Amino acid sequence: MHINGLRSNLKNMEDVIPSTEEQIQTLKAVKANTTEQIEDLTNELRESREQSVIAEESFHSKLNAHVKLLNSSKDFADDSETKTTQLPGVLAELNKKMCKLGKKLEKRKEIKYLAKTVKLVGTKVPLLKHELQYVVTVSHTMKEEGGKKTLWA
Repeated sequence: MHINGLRSNLKNMEDVIPSTEEQIQTLKAVKANTTEQIEDLTNELRESREQSVIAEESFHSKLNAHVKLLNSSKDFADDSETKTTQLPGVLAELNKKMCKLGKKLEKRKEIKYLAKTVKLVGTKVPLLKHELQYVVTVSHTMKEEGGKKTLWA
């Protein structure tokens, strides 16, 4: 009986083998499908990480550019504020210099006028000397002739 029991077991096993082989094939297909999904997900994760790194680098680059721009703006604002506070003093100094220049210009005009006047007088002096000499000569002549005649009479 022992052989019959073994045969019966063998027969049962033979019935189970196709079902087990089918399960093995199904599991292999599931494994292959799962492996493919894992590879796809791994590739997606790798791409996502690369994109994340690129995005982070871009963010830091833009952030640094904005920080530089902000610092430049602050420097410009500080410089503008300094110049704005200095402007009234500079304008006052400029006004003083303009007044001095105006006075110098007036003096130069006066000097030019005086120089022209001196030149004019210089040209008339010899004529006046000549006339004076003529008058003196005529006056002496008149005195010698009797002194009664005058130049204007």
